[in-house]
Amino acid sequence: MAKKLTSQQAATQYGTARISLQEAAARYGLSDRTLRRYLAEGRISAHRIGPRVLRFDPAELEAQLTGACVNCSGATANIEEDT
Repeated sequence: MAKKLTSQQAATQYGTARISLQEAAARYGLSDRTLRRYLAEGRISAHRIGPRVLRFDPAELEAQLTGACVNCSGATANIEEDT
């Protein structure tokens, strides 16, 4: 059985501290549904860790939410698969 990683362990393994949907919503004062809608519209991007788990890069999310994103593709459902 695969060992579950804590946020700190995942940050070490992936080289960046990624936050959950709930953490991102709380940090930016948005609801989970709003973040999911933004993701579906291509306004923000996320990293998929496993079949149902999304993680956000805080710096990337900040840039996308404030409109300072220089390298945004604007594609619908902008989710990167992590292996």
